[in-house]
Amino acid sequence: MPSHEAIGKSYQRAVSIFTLFVLSMQTYVSVVPGGNDFWPFIDYPMYQHKHREGQRVDVGHSVYATLADGNEVKIGPADVGTTHFKFQGHVAKALVHGRENSWKPLLQRYEKRRNVKIVRLRVENYPMVITKEGGRPAPVEVLSRWKRPGRL
Repeated sequence: MPSHEAIGKSYQRAVSIFTLFVLSMQTYVSVVPGGNDFWPFIDYPMYQHKHREGQRVDVGHSVYATLADGNEVKIGPADVGTTHFKFQGHVAKALVHGRENSWKPLLQRYEKRRNVKIVRLRVENYPMVITKEGGRPAPVEVLSRWKRPGRL
């Protein structure tokens, strides 16, 4: 049976190796382009890419719906019963990339809760430009439009 001292040294060695591994991986993802795609601990937008002065950065998306009665409404996370981050990923970005299976169920929930019919959707981004003094707003862009088939 190994002594307590031998177990303690083995444990200390294992912790040291693990710590070295974690630090090495963080160094790797900060140096190698695309390296962060393989590291789950720093998958946040601010870590995804280096930002330089004059660069344009999308800070968020807004979704606008045109209803069957002609009114236009802004749809947010609370309107579809989700969080800000899920809304950005499962609705806004999915609309931009044409992934209907991600956003359609949430918007059907919106239609059911409000007893309305959505005939068109529009996604706009809200970019900022990096400057030495901080970020400044850039012109808004329409990233995506969707129209319900069979409607005007």
